[in-house]
Amino acid sequence: MTSSVASGSYAERAVDRNLATSFESDAAVAGEAYWQIDLENNYDVKQITIHFPDESTGNENRTISLSRDSEFHSARTFLCGQNIGNGTTRITCQRLFPARHIRVTTNVPPLAIAEIGVLEVAEVQLSMVDITGKPASQSSTSPGDTAVQAIDGDSFTMSMTDPSDYSGYWMLNLEQPYIIRSILIQVPIVSNMAGASIRFYDVNPNTGGALFYLCGTIVDIGQSKFDCKAPFSPQYITVTDVTPIAIEVLQVFEEEPATEPTTTPSEPTTTPLVNLTGKPLEYSSVESGYEEDLAIDEDLLTYFSSDANKPGEAFWQIDLEGFYEIRRITVHFPLGSVVTTKRTIHLSLDSKIDPLQTFTCGENIGDGTSTFTCQIWFTVRYIRVTSDVPPLVIEEIEVYGEKDVESTSEGTPPVASSSIGTSPANVPTTTPVPTTTPSGNTKRNDPCGVIIGWNIPCDCHYNDTSTDNSVFSYRRGPNCQLPLDKTTSATGPICVAIVCPNTDVIAGSAYKVVHGHTLATPTDTVTVPSATTCSIWCLQSPGCTAFSFNKALLVNNCKIGASQSTVSSSGWTANIKRSNMEIRRVGYSCS
Repeated sequence: MTSSVASGSYAERAVDRNLATSFESDAAVAGEAYWQIDLENNYDVKQITIHFPDESTGNENRTISLSRDSEFHSARTFLCGQNIGNGTTRITCQRLFPARHIRVTTNVPPLAIAEIGVLEVAEVQLSMVDITGKPASQSSTSPGDTAVQAIDGDSFTMSMTDPSDYSGYWMLNLEQPYIIRSILIQVPIVSNMAGASIRFYDVNPNTGGALFYLCGTIVDIGQSKFDCKAPFSPQYITVTDVTPIAIEVLQVFEEEPATEPTTTPSEPTTTPLVNLTGKPLEYSSVESGYEEDLAIDEDLLTYFSSDANKPGEAFWQIDLEGFYEIRRITVHFPLGSVVTTKRTIHLSLDSKIDPLQTFTCGENIGDGTSTFTCQIWFTVRYIRVTSDVPPLVIEEIEVYGEKDVESTSEGTPPVASSSIGTSPANVPTTTPVPTTTPSGNTKRNDPCGVIIGWNIPCDCHYNDTSTDNSVFSYRRGPNCQLPLDKTTSATGPICVAIVCPNTDVIAGSAYKVVHGHTLATPTDTVTVPSATTCSIWCLQSPGCTAFSFNKALLVNNCKIGASQSTVSSSGWTANIKRSNMEIRRVGYSCS
């Protein structure tokens, strides 16, 4: 079910397991756009992975809602994610209750979804928490109706506050955090308990600074059951908002430890978790008691918070003390943020997050837990999380990646990390550095300390307008500096300097461009940063006569092949090599 459909961009394309196709609503239809699916049964949804094409303006608020009914009435609906950014996002849902319908919305059409995947968990097993004898208290006491009588297991006794206590409460201390999934409460038939609120807290609410979660509101006398789950593990339960507060029976049910796999079948299991303990941290400001290291203490019950009274952008930053290829990042934000907050994860070579040395792994990040698969433009040392609206609050951040090989002796490179993914088996991914350089050039040490992707010139192929464009330097991503003097060493964060020899050899080929088409039978598919890199990969692959590129995709956006047959596909552009063009490769030498 959809709000509207653009021609050819059917709703089914969001679930066809093909990132090359996508659903898109009609941009001409004003108002909220949505895509909705009926799971045909109630499921306890654990996680949703969604792929948005990289064509957002950054102004829209994209949300994922789960509901028991197709009309998404508020009482039967909860949010799994909001303010969701571009690219691939994996969101762990706060499972409040089983849901049958999933709706993805945007307030600024069109809504475009490349793919959505849903991971359910086995039926949750609940066990009753033994609350007998645990500390119970209330703001006042009606004669003979003490607070502990609500949890004594006897339905013929009850707790009750004084009828004149108009700001009364009843509170239970569980003495340790629990993953509470259900509450059963029984109130007297003759009572004024309709409208009473049941809330969870992480610490005693009377001390201030506690997280709270509304589990439910009593709507009728007698017995009521509430299925709910807070985004934290509560220790305190309160009943408030009516006078007097009278409880005959209260039962608490917790979730038993699950034996679920820690990864989905498609999630890579070989990328190691980077140990962040003890690494240097920076921040824009810090709230007393919520220090910066609490974001990496492996405890979701603690968190870092910047000072809410400090205006301007708030940030938290970590120095990895080495260069890493970051594969993915999981970040846990608390629920209940301001919708206008724009939270972003930046990866950089530079501690000051220089734009020329930085790329983004996630942006417009919503509440709860999100996992981002990072495009690896280049190896990085610093990770910064920002929020344009303080305070920035981070419960936990996890980083998965591999440390890059550092440079050895001059002129002896390590194995390079290719910037274009996995090359075909018969195409080398590295090029030996020559023992001598062209006349008039001098060898230099790599100022980055790491050599990466040095055999492919990416987007830096003669992009300047200077008189001497025979020398260029590059690193992964859009960071190209031109020109360089042939006789001097480069400075700054340039990982590779490449000198083009004096030759009349032509690099490249002539192509026929076919918009809206992709290769029918590609021989390989990889992730690349641009169409230029895709063309270079085709140029260096024996037998390649065509390639196609989709700039809207963050992964698997480049296809190459020996066959020039194409098929219609929205967002793709096919490039067919002209057969009468003689192809010769340019030679490069590293200086």
